[in-house]
Amino acid sequence: MSRHPLLPDPCCPTCGGLPDDGPEAAPGALVPRPKSRPGHRLTRPDARWLRARLADPETGLLRGVTRVPAAVPLARAPLALPDRGEPEAGLGTGHDWDAATAAALLEGVERYASVRPRARRTAVRAAYADVRHDAVDPRTLGLHPDDHYDLPGFPFRRFDEEQVTDWTWAWSHRRARPVLLPRSYAYFLSATEDDRAFVFEVSNGCALGSCPEEAQLHGLLEVAERDAFFTAWYRRTPLDAIDPDSARDRTVPLLVEHLAQLTGHRVHLLDATREQHIPCVVALAVDERERPDTPRAALAAGAHPDPEQAAVRALMELGPHLSLLTSRYPAQRERARRLALDPSLIDHPADHALAAAAPEAFPRLAFLLEGRPPRGFDAVHEGRRLPAHHEDLTDDLRDLIRRYLDTGLDVVAVDQTTAELAALGLSAAKVVVPGTATVTYGPLMRRTEGLPRLTGELSTDPHPFP
Repeated sequence: MSRHPLLPDPCCPTCGGLPDDGPEAAPGALVPRPKSRPGHRLTRPDARWLRARLADPETGLLRGVTRVPAAVPLARAPLALPDRGEPEAGLGTGHDWDAATAAALLEGVERYASVRPRARRTAVRAAYADVRHDAVDPRTLGLHPDDHYDLPGFPFRRFDEEQVTDWTWAWSHRRARPVLLPRSYAYFLSATEDDRAFVFEVSNGCALGSCPEEAQLHGLLEVAERDAFFTAWYRRTPLDAIDPDSARDRTVPLLVEHLAQLTGHRVHLLDATREQHIPCVVALAVDERERPDTPRAALAAGAHPDPEQAAVRALMELGPHLSLLTSRYPAQRERARRLALDPSLIDHPADHALAAAAPEAFPRLAFLLEGRPPRGFDAVHEGRRLPAHHEDLTDDLRDLIRRYLDTGLDVVAVDQTTAELAALGLSAAKVVVPGTATVTYGPLMRRTEGLPRLTGELSTDPHPFP
């Protein structure tokens, strides 16, 4: 016999029970969070402590955590989601195995909190026309091309101001008050047959932290990263190259050299920073020898207030992605070629990176390398108003939010913290910035309609984002 601790499912009608959602459930005004250590995390996650409380093969929120062979330490923590047919897992990287394990566990419970409401019961069901003064207009979040909604089997419904939908309470930093956000944007697997979503949504902007402010900061950085890359992708904007050897943090050139020696690819660091001046780096690996059983290209991105840490984030994402793709590519080479030649065959998120790995797809992304030749980090960001270092983490967050408000955008945050997370001293948040570009998967799923920053003729090529 063995003993397994059991947490009640908050959505279970017998052992759960959720309070109604309301304006008071929105994250609210920010409060000071003095730092006891440098950086943008108030505490260092303890992998052993998290594992003991979250991972159990029978009854845990996560079924366990395992190490995955990759270019950098990579851990995987599968979720226990009885209402989700397709398996989900948290993935985490780090400079050592403890950091990777903690990151995987935290991403796993982040996913648990973000797929559907587990903290409060939806209480507002209305048409946008009836709540417009208190609601975020779904059209500002990006819609699919209008004719896609008429395609046979298209899973989303066309937005209409008179269409009834479920709403979640969130906090608008521009309005400084609670607002309503469609539930299917706040929780990306919460749509039902009676409440079909307007668009394809993922965990973009979801993050965990030791407090609401920390969770919002990292959620906003993810929004910045995705917006930077997809704005460049849809506009076909060449990106300026960065010299990795110019970094004061020697982790940057060491990671570039490590990946080059491990895979034989040349790794380019490209600047994708947008008008908010939040540093964003795209790491693009290219096989210049064009070996037949090797991915031609792979990429990842990262955003951070420190430009060099943005590069580290991008490289830490690229490392496991590239090494795993390289190991699988020989067996999937022919399928990659078919996907590249006929993007309509793409039907899974992983297909995007696989299609981009085929040599036939490389001309579609070569424009990214057509910016200015490599310059140092300081030269690339010369003239920009980069985020300052603050002694209070909330001041870091206010700085980032102000950059969006100053460029005419809003920052909207949803509190996704479940009782299980609160008991562990964790907060979960979903951050949405209306008007920014977001990640989608599938040839028909791009969300570019209604975004003023995406105008003119936009690329319809399948993106290579993993």
